Amino acid sequence: MNVRKPAALAALAACAVLALTACDPEDGGTAAPAAPTAASTPAASTPAAPPAATPSGGTGGSATAPAGGTGGTVAADVPLCGNSEKESDVKAELTLDKSADPRINGVLKLTNTSGHDCVVYGGPDLRTDHVPGTFTKLRSGVLGGGSFATDRAHGTVLHPGTPVYQAVSWLSAPPVAANATCTTGDVLELVRNGEVLGLTVQVEDGRYCPIAEEGSDQIRIGVPKAGEAEARAQWKHDGK
Repeated sequence: MNVRKPAALAALAACAVLALTACDPEDGGTAAPAAPTAASTPAASTPAAPPAATPSGGTGGSATAPAGGTGGTVAADVPLCGNSEKESDVKAELTLDKSADPRINGVLKLTNTSGHDCVVYGGPDLRTDHVPGTFTKLRSGVLGGGSFATDRAHGTVLHPGTPVYQAVSWLSAPPVAANATCTTGDVLELVRNGEVLGLTVQVEDGRYCPIAEEGSDQIRIGVPKAGEAEARAQWKHDGK
């Protein structure tokens, strides 16, 4: 006679009551622990993702922009190009094109002859010896695009033996009125570095007239270029 049968039947009855509970009829009526479900399992603690990094400056790109813009900043130990009692640090040569007379076009070739790097800066400042021995400032403007550095830190470094070129252009006859004020002279001077550097070239019977109405520019000069062709290309901006 099987004495465990009533106990087994009782266990089965208990399982019927606990329909969702796993029971073992051989366990003397003790319910097995319910298996954990996805709904009842505590969520594992997941560290929060770090915030996405934002590039320095807020607009992307490198954190530090090149100093002084595209031209960079001149090193503090680079001296100014200047004139000494015997000679200048820079040699200037002027080539003229009079094919569009009365418009006179030219290219200034500037070559560092000092044997070391030196820097030039300053806005357009051209003069002529209207009175022999004394230079008179011409009303000078910018030829073509670009702008001139007005401080040493953003000037143009001239390397020994490597020339730079600057276009110049002026009218030798007034376009508006025959009696417009023109300035004459035989020497043209380019002044840079706060008058520390003065470069002179010969322009025989030079005559510099207002390019438009009275009081407008008498001469224009382009920013330094690495090649002569680049400098000549600036003439087209003043060819009318």
